[in-house]
Amino acid sequence: MANVQPDEFTKIANELLEEIPKYKFNGTQLRIVMVIWRYTYGFKRKEHAISVTFLKEATGISYKQVKTQLSKLIDNKIIHVIKEAGFNHSRILAFNKDYDQWKIEKSIQGNEKDSGEQLTPTQGNKSTPPQGNDCTPKKEIFKDNFKDIDDEEEIHEELPEEKPNLFEDIINFFCEKTGRIQINISSTDFQLVKELLEKGIPPDVIKQGIELSIKKHKPQFEGDRINSISYCRPKILELFEKKKVKNNVVILERGEQKNADSNKGSPAKDYGQNGKNKKFFS
Repeated sequence: MANVQPDEFTKIANELLEEIPKYKFNGTQLRIVMVIWRYTYGFKRKEHAISVTFLKEATGISYKQVKTQLSKLIDNKIIHVIKEAGFNHSRILAFNKDYDQWKIEKSIQGNEKDSGEQLTPTQGNKSTPPQGNDCTPKKEIFKDNFKDIDDEEEIHEELPEEKPNLFEDIINFFCEKTGRIQINISSTDFQLVKELLEKGIPPDVIKQGIELSIKKHKPQFEGDRINSISYCRPKILELFEKKKVKNNVVILERGEQKNADSNKGSPAKDYGQNGKNKKFFS
C-alpha cells in the first residue's frame, strides 16, 4: 500500500495546471514534462541536468521514443535547453512557464462547433438529405480526435533501440539518489565511474553499490550526506567480488554436473567386478 505524505509535494502554479490540458500533448510528452517538473520544481530549482537515459528510466518508455518526443518539446518551446551536453555532464533542461510561447497545437474548443444557424432545420424539400455517397459519415474525420495517446508509443516501441550511455546512466542514478546536480560532480568521480566500467563491473552492480552505500550511511551531524561516488567505491568492489565468486561456483557446479551426465550410461555400469559382463557370468 502506497504511503503518500501530504507534506512531500512539488509546487506547481495552478495556472500551468489549467493550461496544460488545453494543448495537444501526447502521453509521452506529458510524462516527460512531469518528470522535469519533479526534478526541477520538486527540488526548488528552475533547471537541472537531465539525460534521455534518465527520462527513459523515470517514465518506462523506450529510449528512442523519449528522445523523439523530448526533441519535439524543445522545438515547440515547452522545454528550454539551458546548456548543451558535454563530456562529463548531460544537457541542462528547464520547463518554459510562458505558455504564450508554446508552438504546440491547442485543443479545439467545444463552442467553436456550435452554431445557431446550423442547428435550425430548413423547411421544405431542402431539408431532405441528399442521396448517395455524400451522406455517408466520414469516420476518419474523428480518428485523430479520439486517438489513444498511447498508440504512437506502441508504434515507436517496435523501432530498434539506441544504446544508452552507461557512463551517463550511472552519474544520473547517483544524482537522483543523492539530490545532487550533475554539474557539481567532481572530475574524480567521473574518472572513477570510467575506471569501474573499464574493469568490467556491470552497471547494475555499480548502481547497487551506490544504493547500499546511501542506505547504510549514518549521518554524524545535520547536513552530513554522501557527496561523492568515491564513498561508494568499497561497497561496489565488494559486490563485484561476491558476484565473481558466485559466478565461479556456478561454473564449477555446471562443470561437475556435465561430467556426471557424461558418465551416465557408461559401459562400466553394465559390468560386474573385474569388468566381466553379468549377462554371461550370472
